[in-house]
Formats: sequence, C-alpha cells, structure tokens
Amino acid sequence: MSSIIAFFTKIYTWVKMNGATIVATLQLVVKAIKETLTAILNFVSLILPTASVEAFILKIREALNKVDAVLEIAKAWLLANVTG
Repeated sequence: MSSIIAFFTKIYTWVKMNGATIVATLQLVVKAIKETLTAILNFVSLILPTASVEAFILKIREALNKVDAVLEIAKAWLLANVTG
C-alpha cells in the first residue's frame, strides 16, 4: 500500500513541477509581449502626441503586470512543498 502512495506522490510532484515550468514559460511570453508592445508604441510616439501614447503604454504595461502577477501566484502555488 505504501508503494502505491509513493507512486501517486511522485506523479503529483511531477505534475506540479511541470505545471510550474509551463506557467514560467507563459510568464516569459507575457514579459516578451509587454516589452515588444512598449517598443512598438515608443516608435509610434514619434508620430502621435507623447501624452496619449505614454498613457496608453502605461495601461498596457499595468494590465500585463497584473497577468504576470497572477502567473507568479500560480507558479508559487505549484512549487509549494514540492521536493525534488
């Protein structure tokens, strides 16, 4: 019976660790999108008025930071109490 529990514990740990890897990959994508959008909007700011572009950039960055924070919480939950 203890070998069955150990087996399921290993599977549970494996799923949590790989889930954290997937979440970390999603975080990387969100951060890349945030920086790419900022670069594009900075380029557009050469054409449009600066104040409106800065406000737009800040709103996008704030939204993506919130998504990143949620992903960080999910990753922390998945990694909590995981032993390798």
